[in-house]
Amino acid sequence: TTNYAARALGAAKCGSKRQIVAQCPSIRLVQQNMQLYRTEAVKLHAFVQSHFANSIVERSGLDEFLVDVTALAREKPLPVVLPKGRVFWRTSSEFEHDAESVIMIDEHERLIVRAAVLGEEFRRDLAEKMSYKVCIGVGSTRSIAKQ
Repeated sequence: TTNYAARALGAAKCGSKRQIVAQCPSIRLVQQNMQLYRTEAVKLHAFVQSHFANSIVERSGLDEFLVDVTALAREKPLPVVLPKGRVFWRTSSEFEHDAESVIMIDEHERLIVRAAVLGEEFRRDLAEKMSYKVCIGVGSTRSIAKQ
């Protein structure tokens, strides 16, 4: 598999070495250390489980997990809530504070926003404690979350 830095250079996600070198001649290939990778995957799994202790954590690969944060999201306050369900929200970690960004959202969308906030908090916590950068997918289904 290729990492995100290699993908940014145009390398295919699951391409062969020959194909990747052809696509990205400047790429540097490194020898895999599967034992280290497995060891770190176990640590990552433990971290995910401890971070989401009251949620269902399903492992879907060595370094990929599906976490049902529905219960946590129901308890999580929205970042900035205004009367009648209005919320300031942007997809980045910064919040917008101008009137043009105010949108109305229903309860389902509130859960998605709360889940996204939980994901961002997890991503920052993981980076701080284990020095890993990860992608977080949020959605009402697995398929949507993995897109």
